[in-house]
Amino acid sequence: MAPGILMIAGGGGHTGHAYTVSQFLRGRARLGYIIPRGDRFSRGKLEGFGEVYEVYKPVSPTSSYLSSMHRFIPAVIDSLKTPIKMYDVVVCYGSNHCIAPSLVSKLLHGKPLVLVESPVRIVTPSKAIRMLNSFADYVFVSWREQKRLYRKTIVVGPFYEAPKYKPYHGGYILVVTGTYGFPELVEAVLKLPVEKAVVQTGRDDPEKYRKIKPGWVFFDFDPDLGHWIAGAELVISHFGRTPVDAALGYGKPVVIVPNPRWIHAASLMDAYYLSRKINAVLLPSPDRLDPELLRKILNNPPVPPKMINGAKILAEALIKIASRE
Repeated sequence: MAPGILMIAGGGGHTGHAYTVSQFLRGRARLGYIIPRGDRFSRGKLEGFGEVYEVYKPVSPTSSYLSSMHRFIPAVIDSLKTPIKMYDVVVCYGSNHCIAPSLVSKLLHGKPLVLVESPVRIVTPSKAIRMLNSFADYVFVSWREQKRLYRKTIVVGPFYEAPKYKPYHGGYILVVTGTYGFPELVEAVLKLPVEKAVVQTGRDDPEKYRKIKPGWVFFDFDPDLGHWIAGAELVISHFGRTPVDAALGYGKPVVIVPNPRWIHAASLMDAYYLSRKINAVLLPSPDRLDPELLRKILNNPPVPPKMINGAKILAEALIKIASRE
């Protein structure tokens, strides 16, 4: 029987991490996923790989852990109802969403727990991974700088989506705001003298923007974002995993604009280190995105480096760990 691997995908980039590794596990393992309750974005991204279970997510990117402590109770209840014992290993990709099911899997079912830190968390650890570190059997990271953040750390290299499409010049700029949206970034891009743009708005309603720029493409979510990345002349993104996929997977020039409202997100220093690693342009705020800067970037776009995909190495490691059980 194929080994069973249960991945906890906390939405947004965390779900993107699970998807990326799953590309190298399809057909080789029984895959299962725990996603936030009601997260249609994560379901649309992952349900083609295996079974999908829903568990309550206690904390949003803009709320504090302290004010949300009582919300971990329904997360634990949902985790207890999830068939975790059917799988051989449990993998956490960060986010507070993985805390309850990870603890249930380890303390109640005795399953090996694997933590995978985000490639964008280079100098500051994510809270969830740090909290679960003492329960982990393995911690996988992308960069050598991350080794000092945790114990039992194994470096596999940066993991990014295996490109599904051949890169081409589609003549448009792609703007990615993440699952929760980044209205300030969209408003800044609307002011630019751009003829063609494709804008992912997340939970920020795209309809209001279509009236302003009827010639542009607006959508809230597309599980096949690689289709849009492949044809972009430039990718302007919030600070998440899309810059890594766009630069390393598709070789696209990238501009990173961190969202200051995400209090649990990686730091500006993390963004600085990542921008240097993937040769991206880093802007501390959307208002720095002006027509002159855009012209300079398009005329002399930064060329991303070529790197081995750590997702393939991580997938092999997960197969070995799950096969031992």
